[in-house]
Amino acid sequence: MKAEYDLSLASAAEEVRRCAEFYLLWVASADGPANDTQVGLVARIMAEEGEASESLKELAAIAEEREFDSLLFAARTLRDRLTDEEQQSLLGLAMQVGWQAGQLGPGANHICRFLADLFDISPVATDQLHRDLFDQPLYKPADVSDPHWWFTDSPHAADYIDERRQALLDGADPLTREEALLILELNHGAGEEAVRQAYRRLAQAYHPDRVDAATRGGVSRDKAHARFLRVREAYEVLTT
Repeated sequence: MKAEYDLSLASAAEEVRRCAEFYLLWVASADGPANDTQVGLVARIMAEEGEASESLKELAAIAEEREFDSLLFAARTLRDRLTDEEQQSLLGLAMQVGWQAGQLGPGANHICRFLADLFDISPVATDQLHRDLFDQPLYKPADVSDPHWWFTDSPHAADYIDERRQALLDGADPLTREEALLILELNHGAGEEAVRQAYRRLAQAYHPDRVDAATRGGVSRDKAHARFLRVREAYEVLTT
């Protein structure tokens, strides 16, 4: 893919910079083609002198192609190579680039929320960052019954959500309510019975004493046990 190829050509340090530029330009064009003013803003943010360089304009054209694989490549690169503080700073810059007519445009809102989720920045922290920048809460432009409401229209949604869920199952950090819902494959508003049924189904799926390697998909007994405990933790988060 052309955009991903272009992003990965540079040296490690240049690659991070180029991915940051690409992400900001994607936000700038989320609600329509990025104009010269927006491209110039990204250029100033990235500490480039004068007007936007030709390479930045070329990158803006690639961003406007809206190929999700390129966005995901850039976001994952930034997730893996930036510190937590740098990630939060980049999210704030993305919000500034996407700010239009007194609020984030709907597309920019979605992309900023996607970045926050990939960076493991909680919804509360994301909203607070928006309040710090603009002195108002970050609005929710759609029904949030699905914890990934801003992402599910993408054809890549299922793959990303499954990847995120697997990472949470194998993680060790305390779970938020959003993460517990994702592990148990539940939406917001799930009742007690739905939570209980999801827990029983997944606890049985990962219980090391009840399933063999074939039904665990080749997962080791130790990993199955760890995932079983993680499922129980998710259940406890949602029921206590």
